Formats: sequence, C-alpha cells, structure tokens
Amino acid sequence: MKVLLLTEANEIVASGHLFECIEIANSLLRHGYEVALLINSDIQPELKNRIGIEYEEYKPPIDKCISILIDYALRINVDCIVTNLREVDNEFIIKCKKEINERNNRKIPILCIDEFGNRFLECDAIINPMIDSKYWNYPNDTCLRFCGQDYLVLSDELVTYNRMKKHINDDLAMFVVSMGGVDIRGHALKLAYMLPRLFPKLKINIVCGGGFNKFDELCKLVSGNKRIVVHRNIDYLFDLFYNADLAFCAGGNTLHELAGIGTPAVVIPSMPHEVDNGRCFAQKGFGVCIENYLNYSIEDIRRATKMLENKVVRVNMSNCGKKIVDGKGKERIISILESML
Repeated sequence: MKVLLLTEANEIVASGHLFECIEIANSLLRHGYEVALLINSDIQPELKNRIGIEYEEYKPPIDKCISILIDYALRINVDCIVTNLREVDNEFIIKCKKEINERNNRKIPILCIDEFGNRFLECDAIINPMIDSKYWNYPNDTCLRFCGQDYLVLSDELVTYNRMKKHINDDLAMFVVSMGGVDIRGHALKLAYMLPRLFPKLKINIVCGGGFNKFDELCKLVSGNKRIVVHRNIDYLFDLFYNADLAFCAGGNTLHELAGIGTPAVVIPSMPHEVDNGRCFAQKGFGVCIENYLNYSIEDIRRATKMLENKVVRVNMSNCGKKIVDGKGKERIISILESML
C-alpha cells in the first residue's frame, strides 16, 4: 500500500505543514506502508535538508500544475492521497478525484488536513486540528470529519514529555522564545530587544527555524549579551521547552507542543487564525494571548508576564495544558488512514 503526501512550506506558509507530513510519513513507513512526498520547489534549502525521506518537487502554486500531481500519483500507483496545504481548494480536489479515478479505473481516497474550514470540500475525509470549533464547519455531509486539537500531528517525543511531571519553579529564571520555522512577523527579533529590558537578569533561549530570514540581524542584536543564547535547527527543542519557566510562541504547532509539555506560555500570533487559537487555549486555561500581534508594545509584554510571575497561576496553567494536548494526534490519523486503505 502506498500513500502520497502533498504539502508546502516557504517564507509565507508555516513549516508546520511540512513537518506534520514528515511525521506521518515516518509513522507510515514504520507500519510497513510505502510513502511518497510531493513538496513545493521553493522550500528553503535549510528545510529541505531536514526532510530525511525521498521527495519529488512541484512548481507552486499546486493548483496551476495539477497535472504534475495526477501524473505522479498514477505513475507510482498510489492507494491514497493526503493533502496538507495552507488552504486547499475544492475545485482542486474535484479535478484530482475525477481525473485520477477515470484514468486509474479505481477510486483513490483523498484525505485533507485543513485548518480553515467553512467551505465545501469533496474529499473522502477531513482532519481539522483547530481547537476553535468556528473552523469545523463543512457544508457537505458526505465525507468523514475529525476535528479538534486531538488530531494535530506532533512528534512521538511529545508523548514522552507529556507523561513527565513538569517542575514549576518559585520564580521565573529562564525564558524560551520559539516562533516556529518561519516567524513571518519577526517576533523573535522584537522580543530579543524587549525581554532583556524587562528581565535583565534572566536567561533567554531564542530558537529560530530554517525559514527565519532575519537570523543574522537577530545574532547581531544579541551579540555581547551572555544571557541570551540563539539556537537554530536543533534536535533538543523539547528539552529547552521543558526546562523553561515561561515560553513565548506564536499560535500554531509550537503552542500545542508547549501545552503538551506543560510549560506556561505567552502567545503572540502571526496570523488571524492564530489569534483564535491563542484565545481558545487561554479560555481553556492555558496561555496568555497578546491579540494585537501587529502592534504590541513592551508594556503589553510586561502585562502578560506579570500575571505569570505567580507560581500558583503557572502550576494551574501547566496542568491545564497537559490535559488539552496529549500528543497522540498522529496515532489517531494513522488509524483513520488505515481504515481508508
């Protein structure tokens, strides 16, 4: 059995889509399935170097070169297609199903991992990992639907950390800043300026992904400050999360990871839907969300961190996070895929 995974990542599209597919691919391989990965050709070289499995490329946008996907799927004789795109289009799904099924003389199921909802998708199954139910609306009732944070793909390592007891210190001593693989708003750079002014005695770890295009500027800004350490493309990210007293993150996958580990977080979204994510997590007891992410000030950071200086608040937040995210979303998706094959 062979599964084709279609995804994208670049300076605009967060790298989470790509890494989710890599996680699914590795799990499928361990389960004995064959896997093919199709990615956009303009992925940054740093991200390509981290893929670790064989892949083919398409010239974006995918809806303008749909024939490449169809020809590739038929050439390698796939049994299922999984899309994980920033925003999948129903016309794209219809064309894929129609031509592949007609040319192949058999039905090939399509599973869409989608974040935005509120539109018609004529696929066979939809995975929507958004925590906010406003994104779960799909008018068609002919496909299977699995919605909520329980279906977000995270690494196997997170399950281990979720089971570990998170120690909460009496006082704040170490921060971690992690704004995802791309950080299109440059939040890491802004926080590298603000945090040392608010907390001059604290240690600050700043983690940058391969798609962050202001890395050199960041390193120049913090040079000479021995309390700030900049990391890039590391394999000990969860160790930094686990040992931190407080984290600063955007509203995507990193927010879920911090919740699962139990590290209290200040959420600074990078996109409108991440505002909803951050707000919904906060309503459930995890995180403080700075909603004016395009124009926040050092005073906004001061107010957000002030309430988290209280140990009892951080303990409660840590416990809530671990209950919200258990890290087993990938297992659930693999089970859904196996039922479709």
